[in-house]
Amino acid sequence: MEKNSSMRKIPIDLEELVDQANWTDEMELGPLRVFDLETGKIVWVERELANALDSEEDLSVYGDPEEIELARRVMTEDRFVSLPERLPDENFQIMKNFVRHHTSGDISKTLEDALKKRRPFRSFKDALYDFPEVQNHYFKFEAECHRQWIVDWLHSLQIEPIDTGHESPG
Repeated sequence: MEKNSSMRKIPIDLEELVDQANWTDEMELGPLRVFDLETGKIVWVERELANALDSEEDLSVYGDPEEIELARRVMTEDRFVSLPERLPDENFQIMKNFVRHHTSGDISKTLEDALKKRRPFRSFKDALYDFPEVQNHYFKFEAECHRQWIVDWLHSLQIEPIDTGHESPG
């Protein structure tokens, strides 16, 4: 995506954002996680509280008025957006691209065969275990793909991230 002058520059911990976007809560038991377009931070809201707001229940049982107000804002203000979701097919494509462009010979054949098995994700990770250097290379490749996916998503929101994830403490 081409950057343009209308992009807003916002400090964002890209590593944290990638981790949170890749974390799936298939049973929807954990807190809601949303991205604040103004601050670049991830905001957490207890799912029960969000559901209570949706159904207009009595909120006094939830205690902390600040938490209730934050939840209300998250549920009503446009500045908060859901994190993007990574589809299994996209992760499978990352593995295929790695094999195609970053391996050769017996290693390539072993990893291609793993991707054809009944549980390709598990089989692929198990096959990588036998090749520690390739495994390290794959994990770096995968992390960069996920990072680029998040940067592309941010660009679609007209945000140019200023990565704060590698700042030294202090």
